[in-house]
Amino acid sequence: MRVYVRTFCRNSVASATPDAMQVGIAERLDDLLSQLCQNDEAAAEAILGRLRIENESESNSFEVFHLHFRQDAAHSIRVERWAGYSASVQVQEYLGLVDDSEPAAAIILDHLSDATEIVTFELSVRDAETAGLAVTIAAAAWLAEIGDGIVHADDLGWMLPAGKEVRFLCE
Repeated sequence: MRVYVRTFCRNSVASATPDAMQVGIAERLDDLLSQLCQNDEAAAEAILGRLRIENESESNSFEVFHLHFRQDAAHSIRVERWAGYSASVQVQEYLGLVDDSEPAAAIILDHLSDATEIVTFELSVRDAETAGLAVTIAAAAWLAEIGDGIVHADDLGWMLPAGKEVRFLCE
């Protein structure tokens, strides 16, 4: 089973690099570990010491990255950027899932209706239940910040970057 975190961006993030993403994660990780991980089982320094982001893109633009953060160096979280028709199909799907009665619905719908790109993070259940979630949300929030976007995480809901943390809007 997989857990997905998606960043819906109004502006392109095609120029994002692994080095820039690593800096974005490092700036947020300690705060997000505290915010998201109940038992904060790994210190941010230890995770950042292992963090490696590989660019698997076939062009000069960000297409696919692999995020390595565990001691098991072979394990990674796949990060893929979607644009054009593929992104618009996903946007339409998510527009239909927003509950209009939620107080934050207008913010979510506004971001979604203007989204031109989506970045999808594919986590294992183990990743989602450990520090992998904080690493992923840190990367997703960084992308949302540079791409003027919004983040959706399975089982957590919608969020916006807020400094070094995220602000939860609704499930």
